[in-house]
Amino acid sequence: DICVLTGLIPGLSKITGVPEGTSSFTLGSREAHQRLIFLFGRLLGAIARRSRPLIFVMDDLQCADEFSLELLRSFVCDTFLTPLLILGCYRDDEVVEGHPLTVLLGKLAVSRARVSTLRTGNIDEATVKALVSDALHMSPRLVGSLSSIVYRKTNGNGLFVVQFLKSLCDEGLLTFSLLSKQW
Repeated sequence: DICVLTGLIPGLSKITGVPEGTSSFTLGSREAHQRLIFLFGRLLGAIARRSRPLIFVMDDLQCADEFSLELLRSFVCDTFLTPLLILGCYRDDEVVEGHPLTVLLGKLAVSRARVSTLRTGNIDEATVKALVSDALHMSPRLVGSLSSIVYRKTNGNGLFVVQFLKSLCDEGLLTFSLLSKQW
């Protein structure tokens, strides 16, 4: 059974000693899906212990296929995986009523599964200023005009702030001077 997982999880063979690619497992049937869900559950159960809990992160769930959502449901509802914390991240503006993820969340809400929701929003202009200040290792009073531009361009989306600063550096619009030791 471990051969199936080493073929799907890069690097697992380093832990198990079982070489990658030694299984001819395919996900064609419902039984194959159920077997894979069972095997993933056993793997997580072997790793997650009360003495060393496990955090399992699934990002961009708004793009998840049905099998991934079924895998998520099985982990959340598995009472034997108690030392497991699952963080499921998704863009709620891309998930509408009837979306497979919305359907799953509805089912989990009425089940006995412990599910908590944490909504994050955009950051305010003062936080963008602090982020720019930290990123550039400069006093907040010296990055005011740049942080205002960054805030206007990104509307306070934390990911966009970081990407925008990176793009400024990549395009040579924001450079560090070795002479003045400033940006």
